[in-house]
Amino acid sequence: MSVVMLERDAAMAAVRGLLRDALGGRGGTLFVVGQAGLGKTTVLQYAAAAAGDQFRTGTGQADVGEAALPFGLIGQALDPLVDSHAATTGPTQAPADYFYAVLVRLRQAASQPLFLALDDAHWADPDSLTLLRLICRRITELPVAVLVTARPWPPEALRAGEELAASHLATVEHLAPLSADAARSMLPGAVGDERDRVAALCAGNPLLLGQVAAALRAGEGIPDPRAQASWARRLLLSHLAGLSEPTRGYLRAAAVLGRRFRPEVAALVAELAAADAATAQEAFAAAGLGRDEADGWAEFGHELIRQAIYELAAPVRARLHETAFRVLAARGDNPGEAAGHAVAARLAGDPQAVRIASDAGRQALAVGAVGAARRHLEAAIDLAGPAAPAELVFDLGRALIASGDHQAGIDRYQELLARAGLPGDLRLAVLVQLSHAHMAVGLIAEAETVLGEAVRLAGPGRRDLAAAAMADHAAQVLVTYGWKRAAPLATRARELAAGASAAVRAAAAEVWAVGAYFSGDPAALDVAAAAARSAAATASWRLAGAPWWDTVTQYGALALRTRRSAAATGWATAW
Repeated sequence: MSVVMLERDAAMAAVRGLLRDALGGRGGTLFVVGQAGLGKTTVLQYAAAAAGDQFRTGTGQADVGEAALPFGLIGQALDPLVDSHAATTGPTQAPADYFYAVLVRLRQAASQPLFLALDDAHWADPDSLTLLRLICRRITELPVAVLVTARPWPPEALRAGEELAASHLATVEHLAPLSADAARSMLPGAVGDERDRVAALCAGNPLLLGQVAAALRAGEGIPDPRAQASWARRLLLSHLAGLSEPTRGYLRAAAVLGRRFRPEVAALVAELAAADAATAQEAFAAAGLGRDEADGWAEFGHELIRQAIYELAAPVRARLHETAFRVLAARGDNPGEAAGHAVAARLAGDPQAVRIASDAGRQALAVGAVGAARRHLEAAIDLAGPAAPAELVFDLGRALIASGDHQAGIDRYQELLARAGLPGDLRLAVLVQLSHAHMAVGLIAEAETVLGEAVRLAGPGRRDLAAAAMADHAAQVLVTYGWKRAAPLATRARELAAGASAAVRAAAAEVWAVGAYFSGDPAALDVAAAAARSAAATASWRLAGAPWWDTVTQYGALALRTRRSAAATGWATAW
């Protein structure tokens, strides 16, 4: 047993139980929680080795530098196991559609045991944690084991674990510092009082104890206990002794980029010549600070080391973050990665920073990552200040509503409507979205007032938008309040759709037909069949506020219910 695994018997037993249950078809989740340096990653490595070839394993590691990338953590683990990218079906993906598609593919992949290992989840993006919650709630009867490691702070990952544990869907195992006896056992080079003093200085942290043991083996002394407050940091930074200034600059730039970083990006941020960059990259590994990986990335050996170097760079951190932003923006790899540095550098009023953060939010929104979208769009508005573009505020409203914060979305839209000179098309889009938000919080009268205003503003020139919005609202009212209240809305939607595209006409007709049929009008079934045939022959149309409503699948359901044998056979497949 590795020395780092001292006094970790409970965690290892929980790992073995998790894997044993998964092999028996009872999926489960284990959260291993502890401060930095207590051995969380080592427990995860133990679990991966124990899983062996009995499981297909997917591993993800979160990083402070990637905390706002959509599905950054969960995607790393899922990609080797399921075709998660195939879940995106259009230019704008509803979160529920994406989540459902991933869950379907995970269930398909679970024809053999799966092990998902998620490390450092305290840095996870919010959408990864949302999808993690959904996965953990749906694997109880699948051969799937999920192991998550996290620090107590930031608290979102631990909160997810505690919520799942309260529903008996996960176990949370807390790692404590090592006891004095275990700490002393890691210091064979020290004797007597020295061991006690070192144990106190290290506070039972296995990483620091290992660093001290290495220093003692190298003949170095134990520092003065009066320097305890800064001792741990100085110990971690002892690797930097004797390194050249270009190499130190490289390390400061790398620490700003995150625990995992691309060496060529760190060199650009540090503004190094090619020869100095090569020397610095070699020194990074030779000094025991981290390692280069085969995929073109490098990684600090431990987050505590990166954090110590990051703190060392305090006088120049803002400049390094700004340089990192400019470098990443020029590379165009991922706007979300660059946007985080714009915020850290406090680039208020910078047009490029606003644009990159806006792009990051819109890209996240397009793939259904509403948590990342909200974070980036709020950052873009903060950077833009009072002059934030109306289109940007509109997109933030969409993200707020999609994430369930309807009142915040309503507030944003009402602010927009109060703006002088708001373009007509944008005003119309705001009104349609505002009607969805009002409906979602049960303000049906307000929703219909706003929708009526949108229809008037649309006029005859925007029939698709007006008819689709009315059909959308009618579908929501039908499901929530019944046909009696929805009937005039559905009738109005069909009237508006008379001059709209075939796809919108079909959607409006299907909403009317479903309500009418279940209210006793058998002829409505023929209207539904005609609408489904028309929808099948045109581009698919999904109602924005009711994405679960699909013309073809709604008729498939009716056909099955009414036992129209030919229709049921043909349409049930699509449904």
